[in-house]
Amino acid sequence: METVKRISLIVLLIGLFCLGFWIGYSYCCLPEKSDGFSKAVHVSFDDVVWVLEDLKQNERRYESAFDNEFLAELKHMHEDYGACFTLYVFEKADGFDIGDMPVKYRKELKENASWLKWGFHWISPDFDKNISLDDFKMSFFNVQNAISKFADSSSLSHVLRLHYFYGNDSIVSFLDSCNIKGLLCADDDRCSYDLTKRENEFMQKNFYVRRDVEYFKTNIRLENSLFLYYDLERLRNKDTLVIFTHEWAYDTRLHRFNYYKLCLNLEWLKKNGYKFTFLE
Repeated sequence: METVKRISLIVLLIGLFCLGFWIGYSYCCLPEKSDGFSKAVHVSFDDVVWVLEDLKQNERRYESAFDNEFLAELKHMHEDYGACFTLYVFEKADGFDIGDMPVKYRKELKENASWLKWGFHWISPDFDKNISLDDFKMSFFNVQNAISKFADSSSLSHVLRLHYFYGNDSIVSFLDSCNIKGLLCADDDRCSYDLTKRENEFMQKNFYVRRDVEYFKTNIRLENSLFLYYDLERLRNKDTLVIFTHEWAYDTRLHRFNYYKLCLNLEWLKKNGYKFTFLE
């Protein structure tokens, strides 16, 4: 038994030594911190639908949109860190239709449009890359009209992240004609939207502009970041950052840890001089 304990202790010490060495080596390889004067960050949530369902279901009970726990926490983060957020929504999900949203919260959401915007994500959680352009157009207009109704046209985001980063040339051309200024691309090296392999490789290092649309790489997916502080530090040489998570991953009833990761993220961004923007 004593031998087993000693072996376990030795293995633990070796593991801790290796971890410490890796951390030390990793931090020695970090890039120089950017000293730019126009550092910007975009923070967003994908797959948003629960907050809308809650606002609709509690229309009679809520006196404010910020009686919703999720929106209340975002408001506190805005007040504490100056953070701005974009929520990318589905048109329909599980019997919910964004067109049924009440106008009760319109005045309040309009007043907070300077830091809280809403944008089209996809028709529903079910993804179909064979979607027709006509169906895409109809859903896009339905969402745009609904947001303008329950919030305001000033609450519309002109930079989008589409479901699974999908959008063929026809879809992107249509969005360009609708005054969409930017598309947020994948957080890995896959090709997003209608980018060619060569264009994607260029975008990975900077950003890419085609027609009047800017393509931005997403730098961090919060729910997948195990060492958030290190992930942020390795990006400290970049003047533009794009960070996102999903509504389902953030849900504080199930994933409270992601709430603390988001707060740590916002604190780091503020401390390092990044301005929260919508990249518009």
